[in-house]
Order: sequence, then structure tokens, then C-alpha cells
Amino acid sequence: MATGRELTTLHGHNEWISGVTFSPDGRRLASSSADKTVKLWDLATREEILTFNGHPSLVLGVAFSPDGWQLASAGFDGVVRVWDARPWTPQLRAQSEARPIVRQRPESGLKADLVRRIEDDPSLPDDVRREALEMAERYEEDADDLNLKSWQVVRQAGVSPETYALALSQAEAACRLQPDNWWFVNTLGIALYRCGKDKESLEVLGRIDTPRAIQPNGRHPSDVAFLAMASFRLGMAEQAREYLDQLRHLLQQSFRSRSVEDQAFLREATLLIEGTEGRDSGIKEAETEP
Repeated sequence: MATGRELTTLHGHNEWISGVTFSPDGRRLASSSADKTVKLWDLATREEILTFNGHPSLVLGVAFSPDGWQLASAGFDGVVRVWDARPWTPQLRAQSEARPIVRQRPESGLKADLVRRIEDDPSLPDDVRREALEMAERYEEDADDLNLKSWQVVRQAGVSPETYALALSQAEAACRLQPDNWWFVNTLGIALYRCGKDKESLEVLGRIDTPRAIQPNGRHPSDVAFLAMASFRLGMAEQAREYLDQLRHLLQQSFRSRSVEDQAFLREATLLIEGTEGRDSGIKEAETEP
């Protein structure tokens, strides 16, 4: 400004410039443009440091926070976006590379699998791996998603042990997040049975069977079915047959008899305890009783 002489020309935008602003320390310049981007420039090297993309239309202006660590940009669509404008350091570069890695949610939904994937990836530089692991610790599991993934497996008989083991881990994680959700506890109890943990299954399902009995809809057939099967495998044959009789009685209720899933549990329990699928006595009775 003292000489009125042009110092440099910064090339990068491909549309007209709508606004510029200096950082509070005078070392960087931010620019906004009709090309929908915001750019950050290093005034010492005259080089572009960062390009911020995200506005769907032209950007009208930019402004730094007082500390220079954040940058706000106002879009023509009426939306203001706030960006991390801290000076680019090796740590910030590592964080930037780590962020999309952590955003790739593990198929299982489990934090442990995300951490394992990061630890086992040989392509990650040490600093990126370190930042990704730190971010992964803040990963929030979705209890509903975990329970659904687990239930889709444990509701079926004859699945591989490895698949059942994963479903058990998902059910345990869901219950850690919502320990008082009876549906999640039900899934956990069945998952324990599928993994051969009959004693634990009996304890977990028994914990929710009693309080459910006093609810308007009463006991749930899946609780009773797996209480019956777990009891039988633990050598309590008489108790198992009592549970099986109670299950048949539950399925005689009109709103229960239409459940294909509950009927499948009845067949599985009958086959285990009585050596027959009970197509004539159990299911026919459940379908025809009013």
C-alpha cells in the first residue's frame, strides 16, 4: 500500500473473485469465488495452501475468526460454512488423511473391527495410523443397527459358528449401549444359545421373561422357545417340556399364531426336545385355535 506496486498475482480460481481477507497474523490470505470454492494462500511463498469445496453455488465472502484458526464462508444459497483454517502442519495432514479412513464404517458396525482394520492396514503411514486410531476411539456404535444385524443371524438355525460369534459380539455391544432394552436382551440371549453358552442364555432370557409376563402383550414366544431349548441342553428335560407346553399355549393366541418366525422357533424347539417338528400337534393347533 505504501508504494502502490503490485507484489504478486495469485492464480487458482477459474471464475471471478467475490471476496478476500487477510488472516489476523497477516501471513495468509483467504479468497472466495464464483467457482464455488474458497482458497487459502501462503503470502510468504505466494502458493495455494488449501482449497475448500462444499458450496453448491458461488461463494459471496469469507472471514477469519479472531485467532485465525477458523474461516467462515457465505454462500449464495444462504448457508454459512465454517472451515478448519489452522496453518498446515504434518499433524493436520495426517488428520486429514485419517478422517476418511475412520468415516468408512465397518460392515459389522463394531468399533473393535474399525480399530482392527486400522491396525492391520500395512499401507498406512505411522502418523496417519496414530491419528486414525485416536479418532476411532471416539467412534459411536449404533445400538439399533447392531441389534438388527445380530437378529438377522441368530433368528436362523444352522448358521456357521463364526457368523454366530460375530452376531454375539454385536448383541453384546448393543446391550452395553442400551442395557434395559428388552428386545436387545432377547437378541443377546438367543445369540448366547446359538454359540453354545446355554447357562448364560438361560440366565439372560429368564431375566426378561418374568417382567414381560406382566406386560399387556405378555411373554414373548422367542423368550420361551429358547428358554426351553437351553434348559433341554442343560439336562433339565422336565423344565424344557414345561416351557415347550407354555410356548404352544402362547402360539394359540390369534395374534401370535400368524408369526412365521415364532412358528419356526416352535418347530426348532419341538424337534430338539421331542424329536419331531410337531407339524400336526403344535403348529396346526396354533393356527386353528381362536
